[in-house]
Amino acid sequence: MLIGLWHGFSWLYVLWGVYHGLLLALENMLGLSLVNRKKVRASYFYFRCAVVQLCVTLAVIVYSGNTDTVLRIYRGLFNF
Repeated sequence: MLIGLWHGFSWLYVLWGVYHGLLLALENMLGLSLVNRKKVRASYFYFRCAVVQLCVTLAVIVYSGNTDTVLRIYRGLFNF
């Protein structure tokens, strides 16, 4: 949450910080924090990389800085 506040005192950035904090906490609680590429199957490793990339990409949309724009982008992505 503090990282979100660092980028600008706006609800979008606060939610961005909370989102990343929750993802890190969830990953840690599930014991998924460390993946040794040499000890897991390649398909599992690349799947984990793709999931992380998707989560980060969805969060980067917040950097447009305008709440209406962010909501329009998410509505377009998820058709709601």
